Amino acid sequence: MQNNIKSKLTNLFFNAFKENHTSIEQLPISGSSRLYFRIKNKKRSVIGCYNTDKKENFAFLYLSKL
Repeated sequence: MQNNIKSKLTNLFFNAFKENHTSIEQLPISGSSRLYFRIKNKKRSVIGCYNTDKKENFAFLYLSKL
């Protein structure tokens, strides 16, 4: 499953930036079921987030916009 998540996030990285990533590493878990990953290449470093709970995802996105 972990490789599937990484694959989805790196595809999202490519689709967003039209660049390949050079590394992806999981960040420590911190109090929720969300998984965070740092995805990097020479130009940028971004955080990818993954969670299977759709209701929690909508709440997370809503609060992030505020």
